[in-house]
Amino acid sequence: MKRWLLALLAGAVLVSTAVASAAALEVRGGTMQVFTFDFDFEVPAPGPVTDLGCTFAQGTGTLAWGAVPGAEGYRVYRSPSGKEYTEHSVVTEPLQTISTQLGHFYAVAAFNATGESALSAPVHCPTSDKSAGSAGPGETSDDPGTPSLLTDEAEGGDPTPPPTPEEAGGEADDDSEGDSGIDSGSGHE
Repeated sequence: MKRWLLALLAGAVLVSTAVASAAALEVRGGTMQVFTFDFDFEVPAPGPVTDLGCTFAQGTGTLAWGAVPGAEGYRVYRSPSGKEYTEHSVVTEPLQTISTQLGHFYAVAAFNATGESALSAPVHCPTSDKSAGSAGPGETSDDPGTPSLLTDEAEGGDPTPPPTPEEAGGEADDDSEGDSGIDSGSGHE
């Protein structure tokens, strides 16, 4: 019994880094020390969501992304311009059917009890009814109803969203830093 208890204590010492208290007990044949250990592990915030994609078929948009280890859920953010994102919904699975709005951008952040990850790269998920014979981005005219990834990433390109009207030559953009417009801070602006 004594050897088993010592082996158990020796194993616990290897795992623990903090001793909260110690006491000595009188036992038959000698003195035994008993230690109490306090384990305090902080779970880190999850990493960012990757591989965000949007498919559209039969009037319904679907966002999908890879599961993030340690995430308890995901917050879906939406932006009409791709610059300032507001929370759209909170989900627990990395596949979410959404009601898309024409020309909106979507980004997703993973979260757990410790915090929230940075926003994913945004994806542009337009609402449009595909007519027979006309192909949308990533689709072929052979099968116009097939959902497609609506980013250039499907063809090996950059997963950044298409330019906003201002960036495409409309009004001058007052954001001269040239970033994606996504701030991974708590405001998501």
